[in-house]
Amino acid sequence: MKKFFIALATTFLLSSLLLADALGVKAGVAYWQPSPTGIVKDGSSNIDVENDLGFDSDSAYFGWVSFEHFVPLIPNFKVIHTALSITADTKLEGDFEFKGNVYKNGEDVSSELTLDQTDFILYYQFLDTLVSFDVGLNFKYFQGELDINGTSANKSTSFSVVVPMAYGKGAIKIPATNFSVEADLSYISYDKYEFYDFKAYLAYEKKIGLITKIGAQVGYRTEKLNVEYDKRASDVEVGGPFGAIYLHF
Repeated sequence: MKKFFIALATTFLLSSLLLADALGVKAGVAYWQPSPTGIVKDGSSNIDVENDLGFDSDSAYFGWVSFEHFVPLIPNFKVIHTALSITADTKLEGDFEFKGNVYKNGEDVSSELTLDQTDFILYYQFLDTLVSFDVGLNFKYFQGELDINGTSANKSTSFSVVVPMAYGKGAIKIPATNFSVEADLSYISYDKYEFYDFKAYLAYEKKIGLITKIGAQVGYRTEKLNVEYDKRASDVEVGGPFGAIYLHF
């Protein structure tokens, strides 16, 4: 085991010395149009967020800042913040129980699903040629809430949690162009818990000064939150297209 950790540290050191040869900062913002599917539960009923509550695609935003350097063994750093709030209005076509209240068939309800989150990512870059590959850890901070407001009652359930996740990113540059195909994934699965955040996109980057580049991304992002405890549960997937612009210094 000791030899394994020595070999791992040596790999990180060599990778940092040979491949991380410059400072780099990226900052960007993205418009995302996600749609939620799946079920939530806080009581005896499974509530389908799409069919029961009428959730559909809505607007969301995320932004990020990343910092890469040439210091051996110290990981690169990225922060991503996502503001996600989806609202819906519908007339119920069945009964369900939520937070001790029974919402009846034919009742008008308005709902809001909030899944704000901040990712703190520490990663190492192992390649930076036509192919690049990053690996590290993502500490994702979730703040989630579901509000269901009807004529019978106004109820809500919420949670906040930090989820440690494995992180990886890969990119392939298209030769003789300014385009690349990229994807990144944060993932963890344990017992009754499963979380992932996946993006796949086409990126374009063009130099506009001596040290500055401007870039754009078009792709798809999807997230899954599957957790169960006591009488509370969530098995929700949120996904949709996004477009982003960024600066690379």
